[in-house]
Amino acid sequence: FEGLTRAKENAETNLQNARELFESTVSDLLSHPANNWELGKLVDYCEKITVGHVGPMATKYVDGGVPFLRSQNVRPFKIDLENVKFIDDEFHKELKKSELCPGDVAIVRTGYPGTCAVIPSDLPVANCADLVIAKTGPKLNPHFLSLLLNSDYGKGLVAGASVGAAQKHFNVGAAKQAEFYFPPVCVQEELVDKLNVARNDLASLEDISIAKLTDIADLRQSLLQKAF
Repeated sequence: FEGLTRAKENAETNLQNARELFESTVSDLLSHPANNWELGKLVDYCEKITVGHVGPMATKYVDGGVPFLRSQNVRPFKIDLENVKFIDDEFHKELKKSELCPGDVAIVRTGYPGTCAVIPSDLPVANCADLVIAKTGPKLNPHFLSLLLNSDYGKGLVAGASVGAAQKHFNVGAAKQAEFYFPPVCVQEELVDKLNVARNDLASLEDISIAKLTDIADLRQSLLQKAF
C-alpha cells in the first residue's frame, strides 16, 4: 500500500508537471510579443461580438432539434455535447442574434469567464444562452483567439476585464474592450499549429497518467478484496 501511494503521488505529480509545462510554454509565447505584434482591442479584430439568449428557458426545451449550448457545454478548446439541451426550429429562428456558426468562438461569461472553444464544422446549426459569441475578422484566427483566452495569460487579462463582485462576468462590453497583443495572421496560424502539437502531447500524457491512476486504484481494491 505504501508503494501504491507513492506510485499514485508520482502519477499525479507527472500529470500536474505536464499541464504546468504546457501552460508556461503558452504564456511565455503570448506574453512576450515580437515587434510586429499589435496591441489592440478585441472589438477591432472581430466582425461581431454579441451575447447569447438571456432569459427563462425551462418551457422552451424539446427532446430533439437545434442544439442549445450553455456554459457547461463549453470546455477549453472543446464543445461538449453531453447533456446538451435542444430547441425547435421556430424558436431558433426567433433567436437569430444568438445563432452559432462553425468558426465562431463561444466564450463563457460566468463562473469560469474566458473559457472558450471554436464551434466545429460538424456542428453546422446551434444556438446558445448566456455565452459571448465572437465572430472573428480577417486579422484574427478563431483558433488563436481560443488559444489566447484559454491560456493562463489570457485568463489573467480576462479577469481584469470581468465585472461583478460575487461572481465575475465577462460581458460583451468587457469582451469588446479587452486588450491583447495580436501577431500577424500567418504567425497566429504557426503558433496554433505548434501549440496544437504540444496540446496533443499533453493529452497523451494525461491519458497515460489517468490510466495509471485507474490501475493503481483497481489494484488497491483488488488487494483489499483478497486480504478480507
